Amino acid sequence: MNLFVETLNDSCSAGCDSCGNPPTPKRETKNDRRACVAMTGHRWPGGLVSFNYHQDLLTLGKDVCHCVPRVLLCLKCAVAYMKEFNRLNAMR
Repeated sequence: MNLFVETLNDSCSAGCDSCGNPPTPKRETKNDRRACVAMTGHRWPGGLVSFNYHQDLLTLGKDVCHCVPRVLLCLKCAVAYMKEFNRLNAMR
């Protein structure tokens, strides 16, 4: 799910807010870990990481009327989220 195309209005408590899967080391690839370090300068802590979704949407000039304030993402979805955010932010 591209969180910048479809605004998330309700958080999924079972796992990742984007894919819905629980975080497992099997889904965390070396390429995703490398991409995370390249974009953030930090190693992935494991599990789910919280992103300030509301602020990211504001930064991009999107409607934040009914969105959740934060999203929890697994590594694979977090890397896709950061890449898409950087791409959209560069286009502004």
